[in-house]
Amino acid sequence: MNPLGLSLGVPVVDRSLRGPNLLVDGDCLAADTSAWGASQITLTKQVWGGRNVLRGTYLATASGWATQDVLVNGQKYRLTGYIRKSGGAVDDQIWFASTVVDLGTTAGETDWELFDVTHTHAAASAKLYIGGTGLTAGTWYEYRDVYLSAES
Repeated sequence: MNPLGLSLGVPVVDRSLRGPNLLVDGDCLAADTSAWGASQITLTKQVWGGRNVLRGTYLATASGWATQDVLVNGQKYRLTGYIRKSGGAVDDQIWFASTVVDLGTTAGETDWELFDVTHTHAAASAKLYIGGTGLTAGTWYEYRDVYLSAES
């Protein structure tokens, strides 16, 4: 196991040279979901490997998002974390307000996968969305160790 409790085959991102995590409960360790907004999903905390992860369970629609208002127009960001899902076709995405970034994770992957994206925010809206499209009601995705830092 690596320091995050993931199997040795899953890469770990070194955050020692990055600024503070701008997300409240980005590490997903809090017992509740109060730091996160929800759009078209039900958010819960699940235990995996002895620690909490953030689960978004899709409602009747095929897309849904966990959200936080943290973005500033003109700022460059780096977002890293791990995702897994209950299987099936899904397009995992991060939305920086209205700009979508496809995470490039594997459709139907039930093991943890690392994502690492950089984006310069160019919108007045402060909303960051994490989630995806293409799942059916009752299916889910989970996130852990989500880290958003301002980059220079």
